[in-house]
Amino acid sequence: MSSTPLLDIHTHNLSIGASHLIFNPSNIEVPSSYKNKTGVYVSVGFHPWHLESSYNEKEWSTFEELSLSDDIIAIGEAGLDKIKGAPMDLQQESFQRQIAWASKVQKPIIVHNVRASEEVWHALKKEEGNLTAIMHAFRRNKKVAQRFLDLGHYLSFGHPLLFDKNLQEVLKYIPKDRFFLETDGFDGVFIKEMYEKAAAILKTDISSVSLQTFENFNTLFPKNKIDYGAPKLVIKN
Repeated sequence: MSSTPLLDIHTHNLSIGASHLIFNPSNIEVPSSYKNKTGVYVSVGFHPWHLESSYNEKEWSTFEELSLSDDIIAIGEAGLDKIKGAPMDLQQESFQRQIAWASKVQKPIIVHNVRASEEVWHALKKEEGNLTAIMHAFRRNKKVAQRFLDLGHYLSFGHPLLFDKNLQEVLKYIPKDRFFLETDGFDGVFIKEMYEKAAAILKTDISSVSLQTFENFNTLFPKNKIDYGAPKLVIKN
């Protein structure tokens, strides 16, 4: 357990040592056990890996209705994956539809991108100025990072930051008001080690990194602002 409040911007697992997190369930739902739980926010969307079994008009109607709720603060994760998942035409249809919906309901979208940066960039470009994305598990270079930053989006760094020198340089390069940290729910990856690594890369301390990510969250989610000084429920490892 960490005494410093820690924000995990994207996870599929609650038991990660975070005080606040955005939880992404595998289905289009808000599990009742997570509703109104202190520090837990929820995103819903159609993941590109599971479209063939989950993406249909009935589920889309459920998604639309649910995503209008205050229980849902973000759309996704949604995106494109050239290594794994549904056929690319179905991925593109689903992704563009979710982008348009996120823009309509004015909620940020959490983006899954595997070897499809050009296509993802063009899809997001269509809603430039109307939509903000969190580029989940970002793993590209400074040039690609800048392209997404120029559209007004945020970059989130997952466990590869612990060992990937390129990513560490990207974190040092980008504006500090445009990044988040995440575990993605990976077994054996804890949010505290992500903050420890980020602090070392940025030559600062965990508290400063934590405060910055909470400020970034409050900018991106003004309806769900977190009082950094308030007592926090820290979820145990």
